[in-house]
Amino acid sequence: MDGTEESDKDGGLDADTDGDRLRDGDEDADSDGSVDATETDPNIPDTDGDGIDDFEERASGSDPRDIASANDCQVFVDEFETR
Repeated sequence: MDGTEESDKDGGLDADTDGDRLRDGDEDADSDGSVDATETDPNIPDTDGDGIDDFEERASGSDPRDIASANDCQVFVDEFETR
């Protein structure tokens, strides 16, 4: 054993590769390595490219797969509200 087996028992499902505070296993629910219609990309923190990370969109009820849904999302950056 070289140690990688112990540190990655879950196959990376608990990792957060893109740093958006969502576990890879939650973003790629079927663990097939492709982004399906109901999933977000575990390698890109902002799947739809609207400037709001996937976690923030999910937390606010916005759709992290739909760039047009950013208008529904309120994000607080350094105590200032942005839309």
